[in-house]
Amino acid sequence: MRHPKNDPATALRAGLMRIASAAAARAGTDASEFLPHYGFFKLSKRYRGNDLLRTPDAALVLNVSLKTLQNWRVAGNGPPFVKIGSAVSYRYGDLLAFIRLNTSTSTSEGSAK
Repeated sequence: MRHPKNDPATALRAGLMRIASAAAARAGTDASEFLPHYGFFKLSKRYRGNDLLRTPDAALVLNVSLKTLQNWRVAGNGPPFVKIGSAVSYRYGDLLAFIRLNTSTSTSEGSAK
C-alpha cells in the first residue's frame, strides 16, 4: 500500500487545488469555480449566492475547522450566519464576501476588517 504522500491521485488533487486556489485569488472567488468536477473534490458542487450551506460545507469553503466557525460565531467576528431553530447555516455569497474582506496583499497590511 502506498503512503498517502506518494499516491499519484493525492499529488494530482493537491496540484489542482493549488492551481484552482491561485486562479480563485486572482478572480476574487473561491476555488470551486476553477476545480474540475471529478467527484473527489469536496468543493465540486457549484453554489449560488443565496444558497444556504451547513456549517461543515461552510468550513470547507473557508478552509477552516468547524471549531473555528463556532468560535467566530461566539465572538461575532466571522461571516454572517442564519440560525433557524438550532440549525446554523451560511449564505454562500456571505462566505465569498467574508473571504474578500479578509484578503491581503502583504503581511504588513492590517486586518481588512
